[in-house]
Parts: sequence; C-alpha cells; structure tokens
Amino acid sequence: MLQALGWDIHDIDEVKNENRHNSGHNPVDYALLLNRSPVLVVEAKPVAHSLDDPRWGLQTLGYAHGAGVDWCVLTNGVEWQIRDIDTRLAKGRAEETTDITDALCAFEKID
Repeated sequence: MLQALGWDIHDIDEVKNENRHNSGHNPVDYALLLNRSPVLVVEAKPVAHSLDDPRWGLQTLGYAHGAGVDWCVLTNGVEWQIRDIDTRLAKGRAEETTDITDALCAFEKID
C-alpha cells in the first residue's frame, strides 16, 4: 500500500520499519519520513485483530505523539484508520475508517 501511494519502501530515508523515536521506546511498525524526519507513523496489526480494540488506537496515538507527528494510521491490512492526534489523543478514536475491500470494489467499478 505504501508503495502504491508513492513511498519508496526500500529507501530508509523515506520509510523506516520498526522505528524507535527514542531508545527504550517500543517501535512503531513504519515511520514515513521527509528530510529524515517522521511525518506519519503506521501501526500494522494482524488481519484477525479488530481495530475497534481501544488498546491499538491508544498505542498508535502514543507512537505518533512520541515521534512528534500530527497524523497516524492504524491498519490490519483490510481496514485503515487515519487518526489526528491533536483531536483524538484523549478519545483514541479514528478520524476516518476505510475498508480496503470496499475501496477496491469501488475502484473496479470505475475501471
């Protein structure tokens, strides 16, 4: 998905996996970087995990806050939640939720 959005997943100056903002912190699955600074973090869970579990939302928001970014993504590969940490940190809720299956079906109808 990151590659489809134009990120070079092989360039560690652009996409860093298992990124720790500070030593001793747990790593976020992916940090997207501009000028070697994180601009978005992505936390990936197994497909079987429900993103409705508040633990995952709070974990992702914590990673974003620690990295100093305003936006983060939580995904299980099927569902993608985009979160704005400024407005959702206390609530841990998603700004927008997209089911990738629905998105692909909509794309096929356009094509």
